Amino acid sequence: MEKKVKAKRTFIKDLVTHSATDVTHIGLSLNCVLHNISEYLNFCPISYKIRREYVKVCLQNYENIALFNRKIYAFKSSK
Repeated sequence: MEKKVKAKRTFIKDLVTHSATDVTHIGLSLNCVLHNISEYLNFCPISYKIRREYVKVCLQNYENIALFNRKIYAFKSSK
């Protein structure tokens, strides 16, 4: 519970400052994630940019997703 509250506070702060923010623990529905997904869809943008490799990410477990510029990005790992 405390982790969720802290995540929501960080989310609001990052929205105001236009920073990328972790949305893994704020309770987004799968429908919300799919409606706001980036142009990379369920592929990790970091893996593509660095290695030019498409690495598929499962969106249903809500791990390692972030919001930036009103788009949701899914990442292979938390790094």
